[in-house]
Amino acid sequence: MIQDKDDRLRETIKARLVDAKNHLEALEYNTRQVGDDFSSTRFRAAWESPAASEGRSRAYAVEGSCESFVDGVFEAAQEICALQGWTRSVGLKQTKLELLQQLRKNGVITEPVRREMADKIAGYRDTRTHDYVKVNARELHAHVVAVLTHGPAFLTALSKAF
Repeated sequence: MIQDKDDRLRETIKARLVDAKNHLEALEYNTRQVGDDFSSTRFRAAWESPAASEGRSRAYAVEGSCESFVDGVFEAAQEICALQGWTRSVGLKQTKLELLQQLRKNGVITEPVRREMADKIAGYRDTRTHDYVKVNARELHAHVVAVLTHGPAFLTALSKAF
């Protein structure tokens, strides 16, 4: 019975990591749609363009694929930690910072990866998740750049963890 449950969880993790990879690829594509160099200036102009415009749609596509990637890798991290017995069960969520600590403690990620993910990605997602009135386009742009910079290594590390 436990083996069946573990096998199902492994399959869920694999599917989640494939989905996260797809969202990362979508993010890369969507940032190019804003501009080949994905500059802060171009992203801000797209973000602040009229609601029904192509620019706003592209900015929202960047935001959505970025947050879907972040959600996916941290869900997979939660499940990997539970599968390995490093944290509470899957049903009891841990913070992203706690997950990063467990992954570092158990050799899945390096300290520099943990630090970058904690400083530039995990905390941001916890404080600003969707298009609320006071979204700062520069901060969102920096968050996206951090995900593009550090997300692939995190995804690779998670993929090797089980």
